[in-house]
Amino acid sequence: LLSLTAESWSLMVTARFLQGLGAAAPRVVSVAIVRDRYKGRAMARIMSIIMAIFILAPIIAPLMGQGLIFIGGWQATFVGLILVAVPSAIWFSRAIPETLLPAHRRRFRPAVIFDGVVEVCSHRVTVIYMLVMGLIGGPFISYLATSRQIFQDIYGVGDMFVIYFALGSIAAGIASLLNARLVMRHGMRRLTGIATAMLTSVSAALWGWTGIGGTPDFIIFMLWQTSFIFCIGMIFGNLQALAMEPLGHVAGLAAAIFGAVSTLISLPLSWLISGYFDNSISPLVGGFAAAELATKIEKGWTDFDVVIAHPSMMRVVGKLGRVLGPQGKMPSPKSGTVTPNAAQAVSDFCAGKVEFRVDSGSNVHVPVGKASFSSEQLADNTRAFLDYVMSLRPATAKGAYIRNVSISTTMGPGLKVEYAQ
Repeated sequence: LLSLTAESWSLMVTARFLQGLGAAAPRVVSVAIVRDRYKGRAMARIMSIIMAIFILAPIIAPLMGQGLIFIGGWQATFVGLILVAVPSAIWFSRAIPETLLPAHRRRFRPAVIFDGVVEVCSHRVTVIYMLVMGLIGGPFISYLATSRQIFQDIYGVGDMFVIYFALGSIAAGIASLLNARLVMRHGMRRLTGIATAMLTSVSAALWGWTGIGGTPDFIIFMLWQTSFIFCIGMIFGNLQALAMEPLGHVAGLAAAIFGAVSTLISLPLSWLISGYFDNSISPLVGGFAAAELATKIEKGWTDFDVVIAHPSMMRVVGKLGRVLGPQGKMPSPKSGTVTPNAAQAVSDFCAGKVEFRVDSGSNVHVPVGKASFSSEQLADNTRAFLDYVMSLRPATAKGAYIRNVSISTTMGPGLKVEYAQ
């Protein structure tokens, strides 16, 4: 009502802020109710349907909004919200029973909220899935923010934008129904892993296409849109169920914290991706590819040798320090793995460039080849590395600069190598 009658921009912004606060309640309450009644795979089955509606809403909303504006101007959109909200609230209060038992209810006090936050954050699994939800949500929000420019400015579809945009809802609906059927048999983690890998692959492939051949044809973009929304429909519900699994006794507070933290992670990431929008879909699909790759790493995947990042992506990569740091794979400007010229860095490392450092005992550990290399190749690589180390010798250094050289397999004994300086 306040938005409907607003006569100034400041009043409209205030009304929309209050509207956002009110809209947060159904999201939190719905998750808490489901967790009170279900757990594990059964919860994932219900959440997949709920999250499908959550995904469908911003996709179908432009179509409905444009129709309401056509009928009665911008005020009609707020009339439509009232006509939906009031009957929904009345139905909900009468049809949905209270699921939180009286013995489990807590007073609304700062100390209780603080204890709940500490408990939620003490569960490592929940924290991981909150980060993953935020990383995936960032590019999705960016897609919602830039979709109009992509469809109308890049592909020139005009008023048909709302139709093409809404087609993604079909993929989300199919994904939610499919997930509801498959999750009881295959489990949440397996389905989430498959959907994440698929989303990473299709986004990386389209990102590479844009880098080599420019903007892809409209049909290719539509195929990507359908694929990524399908994957999102498979992922979101399962992630929420996995995060809430150990927190049934504080379901309401846990759902609020999960939604708040994942959103706070998503928003800066979406601003970053949207800020690079330059009448090209490359930032969007690149953001999806990078976010999904970060998601795989956050869940423990480290089957790679080196991480190379553009400085602008360190906001995403920085959250992976817990996984990359202990393995010595965290990128840094000093090692040349954080650079604006990421393509050249990738080319250098693929050509054989290695990173090495001197430890506290003045030892240098560096790989010079693989077991599949011939003896001549290993000898050439070893000689080239030692010669490079000697080229770094300071002019003031005296005596033998390299005192001992040993070579070994990864878990094998070291064999001394003679090296004449």
